[in-house]
Amino acid sequence: MRKMAVTLSQNYALLIVIMAIVLPTLCHSTEEQEMCKATYYGSSYCKSFPVGACGYGPYGKTANGGYVAAVSKLFRNGTGCGACYQVKCKAPECNEEGVKVVATDHAFTYDADFILSAKVYAKMAKPGKEMDLLDCEYVNIEYERVPCKYPGKNVMVKVHEHSFFPHYLALVLLNQGGMYDITAVEIYEEATQEWKSCRRAYGGVWDMHSPPKGELTMRFYACGSGTTEGKWIVASNVVPAYWKAGLTVETNVQLS
Repeated sequence: MRKMAVTLSQNYALLIVIMAIVLPTLCHSTEEQEMCKATYYGSSYCKSFPVGACGYGPYGKTANGGYVAAVSKLFRNGTGCGACYQVKCKAPECNEEGVKVVATDHAFTYDADFILSAKVYAKMAKPGKEMDLLDCEYVNIEYERVPCKYPGKNVMVKVHEHSFFPHYLALVLLNQGGMYDITAVEIYEEATQEWKSCRRAYGGVWDMHSPPKGELTMRFYACGSGTTEGKWIVASNVVPAYWKAGLTVETNVQLS
C-alpha cells in the first residue's frame, strides 16, 4: 500500500511538471501581449462561420476597412465587441507589422483565439508569401489591444432590425473609439425623470421592452480596458420620437 502511494505521488509530480511545460505553449501571456493561435474562415481548422454575433449587421463586415475578426475568449459575452487588436503571426512567412483588426463576431472554436478572413490573414505575410501563409491555415500569433481610431467620426447609434415601434427598442453603438468597453446603456424617461436600464440582449445589442415615448436621450458607461472604472457619456435627443428599425443616427459624442 505504501509503495502504491509513493507511485501515485511520483505520477502526480510528473503530471505537474508536464503541465508546467505544456500549458505555456498553448497560451502564453505577458503584461501587454498575449501569444495564442489564429486561423481564417474556410480553413480546415475553422469550425465556425461569420454570423455577426455582435449584432452589427453590414457594419460588422466593413468597419476598419473590412479588417475585422471573430474572437473567442476575447468576446467576453459581448463586452469585447468593437475592441481593436494588433495581431502579428509568428512564422517565417510573417511580416513584422501584422494587422489591426476590430472584433465584430464570436469565434465558436477552441482551436483559435482569432478567426480572420483570408484577406486579413494574408495581410500578416511578407510580400510574396501570402499563399504560403494561407497554406499554414493555423498559426501562432502575438496580439495586444490597441486604441480604435475613427478620425472625424462620432459614435453612431443604430436602431436594430429586430426593433418594433413602439413596443420594443434595440440599440447598437458603432464607431466605438479608443480602448473602452461599453458595460451599460440607459435611456432617460421624461415622465418619471429617471434613467431606465437597457438589457444586453446579445453581443453589442442593448434592448428595452416598452421604451419611453418621445425623443430619447441615452447614456452609456464606458470603462477603460481591463478596469471596472469608467464614466457615463450622455447622447442627448439621439433617438427620434418616431424611430424605426434600421435607423442609424449620429451622436455628438466621440470616443478616443
